[in-house]
Amino acid sequence: MPLLDLIDLVAQAFFRMVRIVIYVSPLGAFGGMAFTVGKYGVGSIGAYGNLLFILLLTSKGAASVTGEAFITQVAALGSLDVIPAAGLVLVLGSTGLFPRAGR
Repeated sequence: MPLLDLIDLVAQAFFRMVRIVIYVSPLGAFGGMAFTVGKYGVGSIGAYGNLLFILLLTSKGAASVTGEAFITQVAALGSLDVIPAAGLVLVLGSTGLFPRAGR
C-alpha cells in the first residue's frame, strides 16, 4: 500500500526531527544559562533559583486541576514582579481560560 508507506515515511521523518530536538535541547539550555551568567553575572542564577523554588512550592497538585498549572505560573510571576500586572492580564485574557470556566 503506497499511501501507508508514505504516511509511515513522513512519521519517521517527524520522529527523527523530534529526536534531534530532544538531544540538542540541553545544549540550548546550557547556552542560555551561560549567556545570562556572562552578561548579567552570577547573581542572576539566584533569581532563577528563587523562581524555580516558588514554582515548585506552589505547583503541588497542579496536575489534578485543568488550567491550574497556568494559574500557578501567572501567580508566581506576579509575586516576583517579573512581568507587569498588565502583561499578566493580557496573558490570562489571551488564553480564553475564564470564558470556559463556567462550562
